[in-house]
Amino acid sequence: MSNMRKKFRKTFGFFWFLIGNLIQIFIILIFVDFLRRKFNEWLVDFYVLTNCNYTVFCEMFDLLGISAAIVIGWALIRYIWFKTRYLKRIAKQKKEKNYVTKD
Repeated sequence: MSNMRKKFRKTFGFFWFLIGNLIQIFIILIFVDFLRRKFNEWLVDFYVLTNCNYTVFCEMFDLLGISAAIVIGWALIRYIWFKTRYLKRIAKQKKEKNYVTKD
């Protein structure tokens, strides 16, 4: 009976995990679809209100993409610096402090 209960628990856990992931995927798909429709509506409103042509709008997206790439690159550089330099320096200072206090 105990072996059967373990198998049932594993099977139920797997199906619970599978159903939870499917629900998350559907929620994300619905949310992305909603955002895409809202963005298309905003895009049409933007074109109508500003009387803007496609080249100006594409240039704006290019600038946005370049600035996003710069910000992400800067964040990666800071993360690498933090992991490699800062944490090692702090560990070295703690080790030196412990060495001094032991004497």
